[in-house]
Parts: sequence; structure tokens; C-alpha cells
Amino acid sequence: MSANTSNPSTSILRQPRAVWAVAFACVIAFMGIGLVDPILPAISHDLGATEAQTMLLFTSYLLVTGLAMFFTSFVSSRIGAKKALLIGLALIVVFAALAGGSNSVGMIIGFRAGWGLGNALFISTALATIVGAASGGADSAIILYEAALGLGIAIGPLVGGALGAISWRGPFFGTAVLMAIGLVALLVLPLTKLCMAQASFQCRKQMRNGLCVVPYMCAGPMAATATVAASLRMYAI
Repeated sequence: MSANTSNPSTSILRQPRAVWAVAFACVIAFMGIGLVDPILPAISHDLGATEAQTMLLFTSYLLVTGLAMFFTSFVSSRIGAKKALLIGLALIVVFAALAGGSNSVGMIIGFRAGWGLGNALFISTALATIVGAASGGADSAIILYEAALGLGIAIGPLVGGALGAISWRGPFFGTAVLMAIGLVALLVLPLTKLCMAQASFQCRKQMRNGLCVVPYMCAGPMAATATVAASLRMYAI
């Protein structure tokens, strides 16, 4: 039987610290989808943005994330899961901080696009990473990932509103700080098990044995794109 097969006696909460670090970063990554929603009126007022420019704060982020998904899985398979996660987090930290320090809506739109690129590189790798390292098998890993997705989308507008009450720049800087924490955690925690190739191999083996509960996750970029589409549907609801 595959080593990644779920074990009923293993609690889903008993995971390696590296898995929790990735899950935490996933929450913050998905939080970025709705983070700017509460601060759109403030940005529009302070920077004199038109309605179309304001909506581009969403569109630039989501469009780049979705398109980049077709390539990020290929990149992460070449450079390794750890490097892909760290580069993705670093891009998010940099572009979120730059967006917070911007003085024009055009700059924010551009930096949100860069933020989306980092987000795509991170979340397309995070799913396979969690599956490869989580205790309890693929089912527990998917539960963790989906919980992070749902929690991030749910608290994004809440955090954006709370920090936006101080300044519209607050949500951007807050995201940069939280992602920096996740980046440091992944730098210091051992990630020897976090290998995308290993995760893909294990999942393919499970599929042959009829044990893989999420065969779509092995489809590479298309699976990652489907994940983003699912998250957008949840946010739209």
C-alpha cells in the first residue's frame, strides 16, 4: 500500500511544521483575492481613480494569476518546489509592499499584476507540496489546502477592512509582513520532503491503485488553473 495512503489513526492536525508553514502562506495568498475590496472607495477617492481603473485592481491580479498558472508548474518542476515557493513568496512580499507605497492607481495596478505572478508561482506549487509532505495521505492534504483556500477568501475582505480603516495602504503592507513571516518560516524549516516531482509520482501511483482522491491535482498547470477558477467562483458567491 502506498505510504501516502490515508491512515485513520492519524489526526489531520498532526502535521509537520513545514506543512503548517505552507498552509499559513496559502491562507495569506488566497486572502489577496478579496483584500482590496473594502479599500476600493478610498483608493478611488485619494488617487482619483476611475471606476474602470478601480476594477483593474482585481483584473490585473486575477488575469496574471490565471495565465501564469499555465507556466508556473513547469517552472517549479525545473527549479524545485522549495525554490518555487520561496520565489513566489518573495515576489508577493515585494509587490505588495510596492503597491502599499504607490502614489498612483496605475502603479498599484501594475504591482498587483506582479503580485499575481508571485501568487501563481506559489499556489501552483503549494498543492503538490502539501500532498507530498502531509501526514494522513492525499485526502488530509486536500482538506488542509481547501481549508486554507476557504479561510483566505473569507478573511480577505475582513482584514482589508480592518487595516483599511487605518489607511488604504494598510492591507498591502499587512500582506507583505504576513508573507514575509511565511517566507522566513519556509527558509528555516526543513523542506526535504517538499518535492513536487515526488508528490506527482506518489499521486500517479495512487491513481493506478485506485487510491488517489484528487486525480486532477496531477494534471499540472490545468489543475492549478482549475483551483483558481474554483476560488473565483467561491468569491463571486
